[in-house]
Amino acid sequence: MQAVLVGNTLPMRCHKVEGMFFIPDGRCTVRYHHAADMNPLAPGGPDFLKLPVGAQRELHNMGDMDCKVQTLFSPSPPHRPRFSDPEPLALQAAVSQGATL
Repeated sequence: MQAVLVGNTLPMRCHKVEGMFFIPDGRCTVRYHHAADMNPLAPGGPDFLKLPVGAQRELHNMGDMDCKVQTLFSPSPPHRPRFSDPEPLALQAAVSQGATL
C-alpha cells in the first residue's frame, strides 16, 4: 500500500498487464488514456478501479488528506504447451477419456 500525499501525483505510466487499484480512503483523480480516449475518474474511498491492459494512467491526490492506494496486477495468461507429436496427443486424449495407462 502506498500513500499519495496531498497535492502529489503518481506519474503517468503504462503496464503490460491489467491494473487494479484499491483506494480504501482519501480522494484522488485517476486519469487514464486508452485508445483515443482520456478518461478522468474521481473515486472517493473506499473504491476499486480496474483499468485495461496498455492503458496509460496517473493518480493525483486532490483531496485534503493522504490518499492510500493498493495496486494489484493480474498475471499474464499462462503459456500452455502445444504438442505436435502424435504420441503425447494420444496419451492426453486417453487420460481425458478416463483410460488407465
